[in-house]
Amino acid sequence: MNLTSRIAYKQLRSRHSFGFISFSTYLSILGLTIGIASLIIIASVSDGFSTVIHSKLSSIDGHLRIKNFLNNSIDAVSVQELQEKLLPLNQLIHTSAPYIEKNAFIRHDGKTEGVIIYGVTQPALQNIFNLNQFTQDEQLFSTPNSIFIGAHLADKLSLNIGDTIILFNAEKLESNQLLNAEKFYVEGVFKTEFPEYDRLLLFTPVKAAQKLFHMENTFS
Repeated sequence: MNLTSRIAYKQLRSRHSFGFISFSTYLSILGLTIGIASLIIIASVSDGFSTVIHSKLSSIDGHLRIKNFLNNSIDAVSVQELQEKLLPLNQLIHTSAPYIEKNAFIRHDGKTEGVIIYGVTQPALQNIFNLNQFTQDEQLFSTPNSIFIGAHLADKLSLNIGDTIILFNAEKLESNQLLNAEKFYVEGVFKTEFPEYDRLLLFTPVKAAQKLFHMENTFS
């Protein structure tokens, strides 16, 4: 037993007449024990919460996005070249896919909301955005104009699976005052428990997004 331990042991086991000193010693030990236990519990809860949040965010949002420096769209040839440059990282990258990300307006039953549209491929819908974690519906684009919407938005617009909605190209409406719209069908409803995601995000086939935003064979 080293010197420090011997002193501590002797102090704790001493039978002196100063009862207050013994009481304050035991009280200090108890307070220290509770404090350390509280820190361990808080750290564990915080770490678990952080892990859950990171897992959910990466599931619905992917881990990495690559965009043009000037935020311009890129063509299919550039996408192919970019994917070839990523080949040396194939051990780190599980799945990659081109996508479209645009702002739009959704309208149903006289109500209008601003949203963010993701035009994605069918494999990306299942393997990158992992909608299967957030919906009980089959994650398939059954029609060219299928769309998946968040639960909060569905409640706000009183939407159900199979309903028809209208999507407006927000960029054309703002810059050229042109009313460019397409009809879409609600394929499924997802719920991530993140209010902003469930209120803003829509997923539709990449071809439908290209048509709505006049992007032809280009991507974000």
